[in-house]
Amino acid sequence: MPVAIENVWSPGGLDILKSRFEKEVENPQLKFVWLFCEINENHQRDELRLPENQMRNRVDIVNEELKAYLWKPYVQRIDSSKLTVSETLRRIKDLNYLTI
Repeated sequence: MPVAIENVWSPGGLDILKSRFEKEVENPQLKFVWLFCEINENHQRDELRLPENQMRNRVDIVNEELKAYLWKPYVQRIDSSKLTVSETLRRIKDLNYLTI
């Protein structure tokens, strides 16, 4: 059953999630994807959120935190700066599953 978990994760958190799937699910088909975009695009997207959900200056803070992490090789990266939602979904669909 396809499941998408959308959230901001740390490498340590993803390791825990991956480990649990490996223990609980027989032959799991997993894709770990970090969607990122240029900082100006990130701010523009933030402005599209409802005012109470906007991150404002936290966009820069979270961006720097995410860039500073040492990501494991199983985390596949997609720069969605110039992609539509449909194009981004297509790229995710075309990624290989993690081999366990």
